[in-house]
Amino acid sequence: MADYERTTTIDAPADDLFEYLSKVENLPDYMDRMTSAHSLPGDEVEVEAKIEPGNAGGGSGDAGAERTVGGEAWFRIDADSMTLMWGSEGPHDYHGELEVTPDGAASRVTVRLHTMHDAEGIEDGIEQTLANIQRITGTDGALNPGAGTA
Repeated sequence: MADYERTTTIDAPADDLFEYLSKVENLPDYMDRMTSAHSLPGDEVEVEAKIEPGNAGGGSGDAGAERTVGGEAWFRIDADSMTLMWGSEGPHDYHGELEVTPDGAASRVTVRLHTMHDAEGIEDGIEQTLANIQRITGTDGALNPGAGTA
């Protein structure tokens, strides 16, 4: 079991930033390794992500190749506290949250992740997610969709 947390300051108004980040279809723009996300009924989402060899994910074959995996997860939005929460049950039991806090004209973004696995690369993934959000905001604090993807 492991817990991870990172925070950064983003040069964008908190309300605008949270509105963008809370849209399920925007998750692949900033979530590291996520390639697609679609809303399902209720708070369920269908997602796909690329995983590296040896990371939690199980399976067989192509142990040395990056691969794309899909699954369902839950995704909840608490607009009052500007917090996004997500997670998955089962063999990859994990949950996380992303919190946006006003900081003058800027915003502080905190990402927390709790997982049952000490998977390699989680800290790097959180850092990349925060870097993607930083790129999406651009140098002028305006949201630039697509700027966070490689």
